[in-house]
Amino acid sequence: MIHFGKILSIFSISIVLFQLAIHVLHAEETSKTANIPDIKIHALITELNDFKTSNKTKRLSSTKRRRHCKNIIRNAQKLLESHKLAPNRFEVLFLIMNTQTSLIGLDKKESNLDALSETCKEILKAPDNYYSIRLNANFLLAELNLSRKNADSKERKKVLESMLSHYRNTPVERESLKFAATIAKRLGDNELMNRFIHQMCDDSGDNPKIIKFLRNHLSVRSLDVVFSGTFKQLNGTSITFPYDRLGYGYCVVFWSKEFPESLEKLKQLKKNQDAFPEEYDIYSLNVDELKDGGQSILKEIGLKCTILHLPGGRSSQTFQTYAVKEPTALRINHFGRSLIPSFSDEMTSLLNPSLDPFSLSKKNGGGYQTIKTGLSRYLSQIRSLLIGDFLVTENEMGPENNKEGLMIDRTILLSIQNSFIKAPFRYRLNAEDTIAMYKKIDSQCTEVMQKNTKALNLWRVRNYRIVALMGLARSTRNQEHFSKAVQDAKTNAALDLAANDRVISQYCLTKAALRKRDKKTFFILRDFIEQTRKESISPIVCSAATWVSKVIQVNLQ
Repeated sequence: MIHFGKILSIFSISIVLFQLAIHVLHAEETSKTANIPDIKIHALITELNDFKTSNKTKRLSSTKRRRHCKNIIRNAQKLLESHKLAPNRFEVLFLIMNTQTSLIGLDKKESNLDALSETCKEILKAPDNYYSIRLNANFLLAELNLSRKNADSKERKKVLESMLSHYRNTPVERESLKFAATIAKRLGDNELMNRFIHQMCDDSGDNPKIIKFLRNHLSVRSLDVVFSGTFKQLNGTSITFPYDRLGYGYCVVFWSKEFPESLEKLKQLKKNQDAFPEEYDIYSLNVDELKDGGQSILKEIGLKCTILHLPGGRSSQTFQTYAVKEPTALRINHFGRSLIPSFSDEMTSLLNPSLDPFSLSKKNGGGYQTIKTGLSRYLSQIRSLLIGDFLVTENEMGPENNKEGLMIDRTILLSIQNSFIKAPFRYRLNAEDTIAMYKKIDSQCTEVMQKNTKALNLWRVRNYRIVALMGLARSTRNQEHFSKAVQDAKTNAALDLAANDRVISQYCLTKAALRKRDKKTFFILRDFIEQTRKESISPIVCSAATWVSKVIQVNLQ
């Protein structure tokens, strides 16, 4: 039972976590009167939670603590006896399981282990709306069985990997990885734990809860993660990271007016910004929750940055996940990823010119300019692909007959298409020329659409404007352009168009879904593929889905 003793503490959690785990869908239950009254369940929850957290409990003898656990279990079982078919009985079973793990921590005799095993088996019969409870029971039962068999590390690894494959692409995939990584850590299998950690980072590297878990529970000191979140600017519009800034490198700085160190870092950023004005796109998150977001202080320092509000300040999930203390400056790369620091370390490369990659400019006789030019064209290519320029091609237009003037003339369509500067020349455009290009296309499309309101192929022009508006949104940081693109995309999506002709509008709507984060990225991209295919997936659909999935590191296989 040595292994089980090591693992037991993973499941012997505070009952507060139990309250978070039981997201039940009472609306789906057929008879509310058949439920166990919530007040009775909560009374047991309070009793168990008090037992686990009270200082008074710590002063009790082990005999009295065992007796207390048994009393809670008996009271819960009496409640089940009187409500044998209650739809919410699994909440009480989970409470019993939780109490039994505490009891086994005090007394590991076989009868207690048998009782825990039977409780877990009952919980596995729960319907899908209790998926989180089932997950807990499944992992605990597996560990109990392995411990009783005195399974070696090879067999344990095999069982863990099998269970994880079962939960792949399910609502509890993240939770299953957390369990598996914690178990691997307790067993001392660092190789297996690191594999699970990498999987969590790859699949959920933009999830603040996962990042916080890795830092708090697995003591991972440095993580390559995606900086994510939606924040309001002073003008009321919102920016969603990483999706709105993919293709651009930038810095996010957490600071407080209360600390001199914060002001010193802001001044250092100002110096770096003056030295390399094009390389420092800065976003400010003031943790004091000032009404102006610290605008007056930043203005006095002279730092040019985008000011964002941070509701909750130091207590916000964003701060607790990415910063922990202030001041903290994170350098985010063009894929939205950052190496977040440990609790005791600070990232100083951004703030120390001698460590900055662009600090070579004045020392290597122009080498910096060569690096900068190559990097600029590389980033321009990424931005162009993310915007969707590659979806606008002459071949996709096809021949069209203009019967009775109901079609927009092909020469007009070609004129708009030709305004999209083709690769590789597109990648040589500077920021101002890129914005000018998209503004010109938007203006062309708007004019044509106003003059041809009933044209049967108006959707083609709308497609071009969608791409132009997405380009303006990314290039100007103004998400009002993207909102207009989404409206055009919804209009085209409602039409009965061929699969390839729906790609641009669905590409835009997919990006909108990624910004909202209502569903897991994997499923959003799968939906995009399904909505733009008929009998087979076209090359243009594959190109769009593959590119987006590569940028945000999602495996679609």
